[in-house]
Amino acid sequence: MIAIIRISLAACAALSLPSAAEAAVCKPAATLDGNYKANDQGSYQVRTVGTAVWWIGRSADNGASWTNVFKGTRKGNIITGSWADITPDGGSGTLSLRVTQNNQLQKIDSTGSGFGGTIWLRPGCSFSKAVPID
Repeated sequence: MIAIIRISLAACAALSLPSAAEAAVCKPAATLDGNYKANDQGSYQVRTVGTAVWWIGRSADNGASWTNVFKGTRKGNIITGSWADITPDGGSGTLSLRVTQNNQLQKIDSTGSGFGGTIWLRPGCSFSKAVPID
């Protein structure tokens, strides 16, 4: 019985660890600045200056379906701000995001016409390894 428990624990530990390649690419960064992929299939370029956070987001077809901009303020691990599609008939609203290890952003609240993304990860990080949203 003890041997079975040891094997089971080892199997569980192996499942939760990233691969060596993923660990080399997906490690905490010093800042939020950089490129992200979101679960809305978009690509986002994030830039910070002090507590200000900006991004431009583009759909997977290089922005043909949608492009949006965001400006917010970071206080601790929470970013709050406003977003808008740049098309005349596009949506807009507010977002509140949680920062986890400077690798992941999680949508925790929103208002407006509906923002599709809920998780943003740096390239090389796996959505299957994302920190669950509370």
